[in-house]
Amino acid sequence: MESGVINMGVTTDVIQLNDPTGREQFDWQLLKKDEIVAVLPASYPLSKQASVTVSELAEHPLVMSLGGCEALIQQILTHSLEEVDTFQVDFWVRDTRTLLQMVAGDVGVSLAWR
Repeated sequence: MESGVINMGVTTDVIQLNDPTGREQFDWQLLKKDEIVAVLPASYPLSKQASVTVSELAEHPLVMSLGGCEALIQQILTHSLEEVDTFQVDFWVRDTRTLLQMVAGDVGVSLAWR
């Protein structure tokens, strides 16, 4: 878009929406707002709560999907935690079924869109 080759683009990079340079250079239109949910083992006490914080999730191993949303999840984690170093990705998986089986097996927690 910056070079003028294309007239429209779609991004999940919500950080750019708050960047004054990006807001001046382009016209931004919200297409969809997703709800992000924690994926937790049923045995975890956190699964009984109506909501959880990113800080609470960071206390558990993180299972990260390689399905294309990892950059957005990392942005959420980075911008939600006071200390960037308080989270780490413990497991990377490509298949959603594998991710869900790992979480169900108490290997860790994850984030997903609903």
